[in-house]
Amino acid sequence: FPVTIQWGYGTSIISRYELLMLVSSSLSFFWVASICNTLIPFYNGSDEGTQKRILFNAFALLTAFSLIAGAVTIVIGHAKGKDIDLFEIFGLVVFLNTPTFITDYIFYLKGKYKSMLLWGMSTYAAHLVLLCVPLFFRQSLNLSVNLLLILAMVKFNYTIILMMKYSTISIHTRLIKQFMIKVMPFMFSILLAGSVEYINSYIIDYYYDETQFAYRDWE
Repeated sequence: FPVTIQWGYGTSIISRYELLMLVSSSLSFFWVASICNTLIPFYNGSDEGTQKRILFNAFALLTAFSLIAGAVTIVIGHAKGKDIDLFEIFGLVVFLNTPTFITDYIFYLKGKYKSMLLWGMSTYAAHLVLLCVPLFFRQSLNLSVNLLLILAMVKFNYTIILMMKYSTISIHTRLIKQFMIKVMPFMFSILLAGSVEYINSYIIDYYYDETQFAYRDWE
């Protein structure tokens, strides 16, 4: 975000958006990575029927965890007492956007590599445009986040379409249990390995001003 300083926003908008990303990432990085990475060997080691069931049930797990992460994001916003409306909108973004990470894995598992590349490039470009264009025209960060919410809705609906095409839409508790037994060791390992950086960022946010928080990764 050095460009936002050139646009006259200073460090305030950087620190506000960075805080949103910090909260959402710290609440989701470990279970998203563990569920998605466990999905590949679990899927490849299963028969066709189980493959269809595990796709939807992995998506259901991601959605359930995303609901919790989105709710906690909103709670954190209320606890901070600042930018509450921004945290509420971003909580919805977290809830709708995070489950769509499975889309890349669906394309990969189905051998649709061109679709995977196109999906990644188009969604990244859309995210960048919807976030930065309003800021370029001196609009608020709230507008940018609202546009990201619309993008998250589109991505979520498209993921549902993929689920209807490639998976069996039903909850299988026994399958989820078997899957989570393999997920949990990875989840705790990733949590322990990756939490230090997030803890450092929270400490900086608590003890220092927004300028130091905004530049914490650039120094």
